Amino acid sequence: MKIKPQTFLIPLFYLGLFLIVNFFKGNINYYNLIFFTVGTLLGTILMDLDEAVFYKYYLEKTETNVKLITRSLLFMISLLPLGIFIVTSTGSEIGIGLFLGILTTISIELIIYRNSIELFHSRFLSQLKRKLTVQEIMYFVSGFSELTLIFVLLTFFLGR
Repeated sequence: MKIKPQTFLIPLFYLGLFLIVNFFKGNINYYNLIFFTVGTLLGTILMDLDEAVFYKYYLEKTETNVKLITRSLLFMISLLPLGIFIVTSTGSEIGIGLFLGILTTISIELIIYRNSIELFHSRFLSQLKRKLTVQEIMYFVSGFSELTLIFVLLTFFLGR
C-alpha cells in the first residue's frame, strides 16, 4: 500500500490550526489536541485503506472498474448532514477529527481529478448517467471545497 503525502499533511495542518486557535482562546487542552489529531489521522488513513484494501470486500466479483464507496456522490451528500450533527452536537474530538480528515481528503482528491473528465466521472460520479461538462465539474468541486471550508470554520470558531 502506497502512503500518500496527504495522509500526514492533513493531520499536521489541522494540528497547527488547533494549536493556533486554542492558543489565542487562552486554553489548550492537550487531551483534546491528541484526540483530535488521532481522529484526523484515522480519517485520512481510512480513506487510503478504502482505496487499497476495503474495496475488495464490497465490490461484486463481476465488476472490472473499481468504484469506491467513499468517493461516491451518495457518500459525499450523506457526509454533509452527518457533519452538521458531529460538529455541532457530539463534542467528540475523535469524531470531529475523523470527519474533517475524510472531508478534506475527498476535497483534495476532487481538486486533483477535476481536469480529467473521464477519470473524474469514473471515480466520483459513476452513479450519474449524464456526463457533466468541465464547467459543471468546476462548480461541483468549488461548491464541495466551500462546504469543507465552512465545516472547518464551524469546527474551530463556532463549534466545540
